[in-house]
Amino acid sequence: PTVKAALYALWYPGLCGSVVFNIRAGVYAEENTLTTLQYAPDDYDIVFQSESGNPADVVLTTPPGSIYPTLVLDGIKHVTIQNLTLKSSGGDQNRPLVIKNGASDIQVLNNVLVGAQINSTGDVFAVVNVNGPGCSQLVFKNNIFRYGSAGLLLGATLAAPGTGNRVEGN
Repeated sequence: PTVKAALYALWYPGLCGSVVFNIRAGVYAEENTLTTLQYAPDDYDIVFQSESGNPADVVLTTPPGSIYPTLVLDGIKHVTIQNLTLKSSGGDQNRPLVIKNGASDIQVLNNVLVGAQINSTGDVFAVVNVNGPGCSQLVFKNNIFRYGSAGLLLGATLAAPGTGNRVEGN
């Protein structure tokens, strides 16, 4: 079982209600993207969390040298990521977390987010990168951000700025 397998399960057969994925201790080296679900009720929540509640027990990263993010939330809604370690493998532009394309109602709680150990101020090296129009109702609370060019980069467009975003206790 992998995190990628859990993401596939959301697509087929689909989601009929809220779901909690308790991830067992280990290091998961894979690139994961969660996009808008085709088969989902209007009211649902998806939670990805460490089974033990300890972020050090579950590390999500990418294969060495990957240029892709560890986890991408692309247009998805109602997702909570908690008590996990998301880590860059150090590849060019590899980030632990990217939220984009109108993703909303996302909670990132009590995680350790580790970016590349790089000497740069470039946006592409931010530990968490939020970009694209309409990313709203995002909550970043009680996380630890390490390395990268910035801990959290909240980007938006003038035509569709995100609203209701909160950053607390990080």
